[in-house]
Amino acid sequence: MKTDYHIHTIVSDAIIIPDEIFPVAAELGISEISITDHDAVGAYFHFHDDLFARARHFGLQLITGVELDSEFDGVEIHILGYHFDLSHGELTAYLHHVQDLRRQRVTDQIHQINEHFGYEIIRAAKVFAPHRDTVMSPHLVHALLDSGHFTEYRPAARWIKDHIHPAVTVPKPACAEMIRLIRAAGGTAVLAHPGYYIKEHRLSLDRLLTELIPAGLSGLEVEYRYRGTSPEFPTLADEEVMIRYLRDEARRHGLWTTSGSDAHRLVELRTFHTSPATSSPSKRNQ
Repeated sequence: MKTDYHIHTIVSDAIIIPDEIFPVAAELGISEISITDHDAVGAYFHFHDDLFARARHFGLQLITGVELDSEFDGVEIHILGYHFDLSHGELTAYLHHVQDLRRQRVTDQIHQINEHFGYEIIRAAKVFAPHRDTVMSPHLVHALLDSGHFTEYRPAARWIKDHIHPAVTVPKPACAEMIRLIRAAGGTAVLAHPGYYIKEHRLSLDRLLTELIPAGLSGLEVEYRYRGTSPEFPTLADEEVMIRYLRDEARRHGLWTTSGSDAHRLVELRTFHTSPATSSPSKRNQ
């Protein structure tokens, strides 16, 4: 079964909506998908009264999903949650709280950036778009790129981090707490794109799993589009080495393995599911 359990929408930091995702996913032969916006589940409510029925119209099985920010030894870690109750009170309250803090922080950042350049380089109305529940740094970074002040994403993001200091901070709870929250809502917790933590932050996967599996972690995102997204993964061979390692570790620990494009645009969805590393049956989710 061909799956994709990591897709974003305009509700967080993507530019696509479910009605654009579903026909492309069906065309690509995907059977089951999940929309996993950052700290938000609005995609399941904003666009259709019954998004699950809409997905079935395209022959797709849709499962609930979310991507939660957390922290481990000072490193930002993303925890994916699946199969949870969208109406769960504690989870809903947490998401609304984080979204409110993000809005406050980004409002301050927009003001500081515009003040720095001396004109409205970022329009608040564009950042706070309709149906966007989670506003994030990428919205600001892309605005800087569009303005022509920067030509690459990472330098622009670094400039914001070094020069813009909002008064509001968005706390990142411990990984174990986010896993607990997902499980409390009846869901399953999966460690997102672990290759980044291993290669970019030199975190030990064994140490991560030793602490997070007892906390309730159930899976690893194994198939992922690493190449070209980080200096640590310049080639297809680098990506394949990491995928093989993660699959072996998941098997060793008895973890569920998932496949995720982390698509923010339709072209990313198409590329992931037609590339050599992810399109062959032997490399799909087991």
